[in-house]
Amino acid sequence: MNGKPDFRPIAPNIDTLENCAVRLEGMRMTSGLPMTGAFQGRFIYVTDEEIGAASGPKAQRYRVFTPAQRAEIQKGIQTLLDREKAGG
Repeated sequence: MNGKPDFRPIAPNIDTLENCAVRLEGMRMTSGLPMTGAFQGRFIYVTDEEIGAASGPKAQRYRVFTPAQRAEIQKGIQTLLDREKAGG
């Protein structure tokens, strides 16, 4: 809104950038939209192509997970989503 970032806490007590990135990946998977988050001064960018992090919006991004690691994360998130749909 108004051209300014709008960050809202999505989960308290996240202990690592990687765990924060996994939460954002879950949000991306359920919404179908790219997600941008922040953890202790680092920005996290979650798109269809990759999960990256950077020290600022214009800084160079580095990959948080390899493609194989991301596939495992997505598999785990999908399992949780399927269980939630099934009511269990």
